[in-house]
Amino acid sequence: MRMPKKIISSAVALSIACGTSVCVSALNVQDIKDNAKQSAQNVIQSIYNRLPDSTLQNWKTALQLLKNKSEKYSYKNGRLYLTEGDFKYLVHLSVKKGGSYARLISYSGNDTEITVPAYADGFPVRYIYSFGELEESYRYSVKTLNVPETVKDISGSDVFDLFGLENINISPENPYITSINGVAFDKSLTKLLALPSARKNYTIPNEVTSIGKYACYASSLENITFPENLLYIGEYAFFSSPNLKEISLPQSTEIIGDYAFAHCVNLQKAVLPFNTKLCYSNVFEETADGFSTISSETVKLGEEIIVSTYDRNDNSTYAFYYKYSSDKKWHTQQNFTDINIAVICPDKVGDYRICAKTKAPDGTIAKQYFDIKVTL
Repeated sequence: MRMPKKIISSAVALSIACGTSVCVSALNVQDIKDNAKQSAQNVIQSIYNRLPDSTLQNWKTALQLLKNKSEKYSYKNGRLYLTEGDFKYLVHLSVKKGGSYARLISYSGNDTEITVPAYADGFPVRYIYSFGELEESYRYSVKTLNVPETVKDISGSDVFDLFGLENINISPENPYITSINGVAFDKSLTKLLALPSARKNYTIPNEVTSIGKYACYASSLENITFPENLLYIGEYAFFSSPNLKEISLPQSTEIIGDYAFAHCVNLQKAVLPFNTKLCYSNVFEETADGFSTISSETVKLGEEIIVSTYDRNDNSTYAFYYKYSSDKKWHTQQNFTDINIAVICPDKVGDYRICAKTKAPDGTIAKQYFDIKVTL
């Protein structure tokens, strides 16, 4: 077997680097080649000896699949791919019994109802990661996605890029995830995993305490009602939902993940409990001009109301006013300053209105109004 020049030169260099005693001046060209070949073989054998048995077994399995089923399998950049029907998968091999699985990464069909197979050449399909580079018009034509009993999770997958999707149906035999009225949840029904993108109105069930990442990504939502015991909203959960104008989060909300409501370009205001932790300042990035938040829409007499406008770091200034429902005159809590937050403490029971204003550097003013109920 003839050794390629690159392997010979690399082996010689490696041999010298490792301290192999070779006196080049005392050897002919053939001696150099023989020494280089032996050094390369020693290095390969050394690496081979150090590899775990599981890795070696996976290599053997992959090579066998590539040899015996070359029409289905391909290998690129250290990854094993399988194409079967209209679906392409990334195959993960494991010597552990039942540990090998397939991950869906693209779809080449044109059905308006996509049914994901439970198995791909005998490998269970555990994850739906992506449908690949689909035509924009086709993304709007898919109405139904059927998920088999083998899939463990669909959080963060490209099901959210099927913009016309109306229903996600998960096999009742699936032990990991489930669906109710075409919406995907974990099996305990405490986590919302995926809301079909075409839904315009939705009330999240009261059992839900968390919303998964990308769960309502690029949605058509106009109205969303959150459950009373919601604790956590994942990153990108409502990213790029252009029809949302207002949201009201329950007082139980503790954490909102990165970019959760970013690029909701028409989102004007939100009830945002004061103690809620925003993972990053970009949670509300690229919302409507003058986007404002309030800590609660119902408070007891003597409790404070915290109102704020979104700080875009663009030299805008802010002002806050409030009035009792029957009053004509507004009370100035804070005139235009660079401080974008105000604390208001109503002094009597009844209905109040609060106004938050943002003045841009060019003098343009955006106003947001909140109606507050004060009780005993």
